[in-house]
Amino acid sequence: MRLLLYSCLGLLLVLYSCDEPSAHTLEELRSNHYNALQLPVKPALEAEGFEAIFEQYQALDQTALEEYLSSTPLELHEASFGLYYLANAQAANRDMEGALQHHLAAATHYLNPLSYLKLAEREFFATQAYDQAYFYLHHALEILVEITDNNRSHPLSRGTREKAQYLLEELDNRGDQGVFDKAAIRAKLKATLPDVVQQYRTLYQLDSEAPS
Repeated sequence: MRLLLYSCLGLLLVLYSCDEPSAHTLEELRSNHYNALQLPVKPALEAEGFEAIFEQYQALDQTALEEYLSSTPLELHEASFGLYYLANAQAANRDMEGALQHHLAAATHYLNPLSYLKLAEREFFATQAYDQAYFYLHHALEILVEITDNNRSHPLSRGTREKAQYLLEELDNRGDQGVFDKAAIRAKLKATLPDVVQQYRTLYQLDSEAPS
């Protein structure tokens, strides 16, 4: 009887520990394609939720960010913007390779619109790969609309609208001048971007009601 009781208690402890959120290494977070790690998600995160995440990460330097991200159980938005802020901190410290690595991870695995915008800026200003810049920019714009619903006061809108508008105008002008094949990129976007946007809605549960 006592052995049975201990066995049941042990099973309960195992089940409980499996339900507890756990921290992940930076390498695991960088490779978390479409939330393969099954990080918890706060559905349809409100503007105030984004603001809280941004304020927390803005107060951390690169070392503190690396330590926090690798030692704290994270929600999906927190992981996404944690990698974004880490990339910005690395860029400020002249670690451009690390910054690119983390912006690519945040964009391609988490569909982070701010990292897509950073990548678009890099391709426009640094590499002059205008077709790729146009591709990244439209990912940023479409996902931003999904999140902000064109609300100019949303924390994701502040600081991005002017940058995005400038890039869009400049890239459209270069495309119209034949500097790159804008028609081909637009056709590629038309074929693939709707699925990306729907994937974002699914990942971040935009069709779910946010908890009160």
